[in-house]
Amino acid sequence: MIAICEEYIYRGVLVPLSLKLTNNKLFISVLISSIGFAFAHIVNFEHGSFLMILSQIILAFGTGMLFGTLYLKSKNLSLVIILHFLSDLPLLASGGSATTLTNSQTYSLLMIVVVISLIACLISLVQLHGFKKKLAQHFI
Repeated sequence: MIAICEEYIYRGVLVPLSLKLTNNKLFISVLISSIGFAFAHIVNFEHGSFLMILSQIILAFGTGMLFGTLYLKSKNLSLVIILHFLSDLPLLASGGSATTLTNSQTYSLLMIVVVISLIACLISLVQLHGFKKKLAQHFI
């Protein structure tokens, strides 16, 4: 249910709203949606260490960029919901428990997540650059 709710809110509602507010600036709209999606994960701070939850927030931002871009290009919220569900499967399979990492491992994980999120932003920027803004009208 989380994938359905989050995708409906952050891609289905926030992306079209952001398109209206930004005069169809695709990348900015996806950026706004992704920031909202990332900050929604702040509530997890009571369930884990600061660096682990920070990694989760940064990764949520990066996946939000990819999901938002895919949503704009495919016009298919169901596809994004399925991908979100699949990306949550490892956590669901583990029962939500994370293994204990050393500080060194946690910092390494944080750096990997930052790099992955930067790559996701770059992919989003490249994919949306020059994408016909008329297609954005579909969402408004």
